[in-house]
Amino acid sequence: MQKERNENNKLPKIYMVLKIIGFSLLILGIILLILSFVLFKERTFDNNVSKMGLRFGGACSIIFSFVFNFIGFSPNIAKLQVKTKKYLINENKEDLTDISSVSGDIAEPHVKKITKAVKEQLTDESGENKKYCKYCGKPIDSDAIFCDKCGKKQD
Repeated sequence: MQKERNENNKLPKIYMVLKIIGFSLLILGIILLILSFVLFKERTFDNNVSKMGLRFGGACSIIFSFVFNFIGFSPNIAKLQVKTKKYLINENKEDLTDISSVSGDIAEPHVKKITKAVKEQLTDESGENKKYCKYCGKPIDSDAIFCDKCGKKQD
């Protein structure tokens, strides 16, 4: 069972190749930068061009190494993010439950008060439900076919 899980979690080989290329480019870039400082100490025109070429090549190599390493490690970064989110959710589960229950306790009397007010507005003195025009919102008789305020037909 553990072997099956390991086989399912294996990343495609391209990510390993990208990591190897990334680290190789990093080493190459560092070597080129070191060579540009060590080999060319004299200040002639040809040496300056060669020195700048080595420095540019080294800098480009280092930049590309970061890109290849970032892409190579992206699945690992995604797995780490998922593990971190699961950990945070599990650690805060009790707090979130407490917050939701307290919020419900705080809101309950207000919800009851609003519900009572709505029921009172929808019933008249005799206890029957009031009817309102669908178009203008004015109260009308419960058996009215047309609104006596706007004149539109009620369905």
